[in-house]
Amino acid sequence: MSAIFGCLTLGPEPVAAGAGSAMGRAMARWGAISVATRPEGVLGCALLPITPEAEHESSPFHDPETGLSFTAAARLDNRTDLCDQFGIPQADRPELADGHLVFLAHRRWGEAAPRHLAGDWSYAAWDGSRRRLFLARDQLGNTGLFFHRWRNLLAFASDPEGLFGLPHVTRRINERKLAGYLGLGSLTEPFETQWEAIHRLLPGFALAVTAEAGQPARYWAPEDAPALDLRSDEACLEAFLEHYRRAVKVRLRSIRPIGATLSAGLDSGSVTVLAAQALAAEDRPLTTFTSVPLGLAAPLRGGQLVDEGPLARLVSSRFPGILHLPLRAEAISPVAGIHQVVGLAHAPLHAANNGYWILAMLREARSRGLGVLLTGQSGNGGVSWDGGRYRIFHLFASGRWDEGRKALALWRAYHGRSWFEALAVHVVRPLVGPWTGLAGLGRGGAGPGQHLVQRALARRLGLERALALERRPAARMQPLEERRRTLMVNAGFGGHLWHLFGAVSGLEVRDPTADLQLLTFCLGVPQAQFTFGGGDRMLMRRAMEGLLPPEVQWNRARGVQASDLAVRIRLHPAEMESTLERFGASRAIPAFLDLPALRGTWERFSRLSGADLGLGAHLLRGVMAGCFIDESERLGAL
Repeated sequence: MSAIFGCLTLGPEPVAAGAGSAMGRAMARWGAISVATRPEGVLGCALLPITPEAEHESSPFHDPETGLSFTAAARLDNRTDLCDQFGIPQADRPELADGHLVFLAHRRWGEAAPRHLAGDWSYAAWDGSRRRLFLARDQLGNTGLFFHRWRNLLAFASDPEGLFGLPHVTRRINERKLAGYLGLGSLTEPFETQWEAIHRLLPGFALAVTAEAGQPARYWAPEDAPALDLRSDEACLEAFLEHYRRAVKVRLRSIRPIGATLSAGLDSGSVTVLAAQALAAEDRPLTTFTSVPLGLAAPLRGGQLVDEGPLARLVSSRFPGILHLPLRAEAISPVAGIHQVVGLAHAPLHAANNGYWILAMLREARSRGLGVLLTGQSGNGGVSWDGGRYRIFHLFASGRWDEGRKALALWRAYHGRSWFEALAVHVVRPLVGPWTGLAGLGRGGAGPGQHLVQRALARRLGLERALALERRPAARMQPLEERRRTLMVNAGFGGHLWHLFGAVSGLEVRDPTADLQLLTFCLGVPQAQFTFGGGDRMLMRRAMEGLLPPEVQWNRARGVQASDLAVRIRLHPAEMESTLERFGASRAIPAFLDLPALRGTWERFSRLSGADLGLGAHLLRGVMAGCFIDESERLGAL
């Protein structure tokens, strides 16, 4: 998708000459650059046209009637509804770009316009007469919007790199953010990024800035969805499928072919089958990508799928128009993948062990000329919500004993478990977990006190105490809070990265499970629909009857991404050794990273005969952080 950027003065200080071209050079990887200069500064757009209408995009522009200067990057899901509201003739709609529709929305509703927009979008509206800048981004889309204020200058961009094109913006690592990354927690405010003084606009937020004021304000939240009173279970399933089909169909608007990620799970599988049906009606193909192991892992381990290829093939075989491509990603090692994704994102990624196959998939998609890659990234909090890990515990804890007893009985019968096992899972474990570790608070092979942050830095930041305080309430999180975090964390971590990785691959990554209307429906559906009959993710499972193969529809084993991670790392020991040696020779890395602890993790991992995915992920997280610091030093951040 396209990207936006700009720099405006809110006071008498002028924007430096050449600011627009400097930001444009920094944003060149996002598309064809256009810059509009105003007396108060510059606005810009990097155009990557994927939809037919995007070829007519004219951002940035100045509107003499309103006095607004405007730039937008948008792919709207409710395009037809907006055209109807604005009275756009049918003959004019094919050449009306989504970015201009966003402007029409802002012209009609002002700063309330974001509430009327659905899709993947961000925009900036500058009122020069009032010296007021308004920035907004979508609710849960694959976008990003970052900003920096220096004196009376406000700069913004879809990518922090656009901000660093300005001479007054300094690149400096946010040490608290990096420490939180290594500790699997957060020591910073939600708007902070890996760079000091560079802030992000969170999903569902807008920012109105003047010389006197300017703080991000939320305009949308998952908990705002109204409760629905549906006639019957059948009516719920029918309405769900109607919303889901529409969410998929509106994301098929593309001048180039469509692809999709396909695992063995419900989310990507349901997106794939609904997309394949819609495309088949237009005689258009669908290319699907599945990450598969090198063939050296066992078929099943601990109730988890280590090879999602067989179930993915069952899904793809149902439709003759699907070209299914299993990806072994043999050409990219895990460490090489980390080096490359850090070089693209200039940031440490949340899932350090997934970089190699994501790169392999995007390169394959680009080589095949795809314009769109569909995912099911936001499914867990919406279309396939499981009801919450501690749902039954909280029924008892809140005094709803009868509901809790019935829910426990349904769960026990559905799963074929004894009353003792049911009580142990839903009452005893959440009750004693925070004190015994049963709640699984040590994640990724590193529990409290086992992080890789340099020890003096960890003490100065109070890292262990801060992380312990953060994790304690998470042990028994309320279902609604768990759901909200699931949705917002996916959008917060993944949205910008998919936006960026898509752009550098010449395509758009679109997520039907993040569709606003679909999510509003799912958030308003009675919770009993998701735990129907004592099961989990039951709204999705029941709705996929006859669409997904039963082996996928009712599968409860979770797929393990990068299941052969240990094998892949051990195939390249010299690469890991040379990386750690380079870290040790660095001036900057030892100030942030506990290199003896990282070296010890590598030695422990090397001695293991089996596959410890947690330890492998912990090791690669440290490598990711080291590569980020190394890259930052190269870019002059230290």
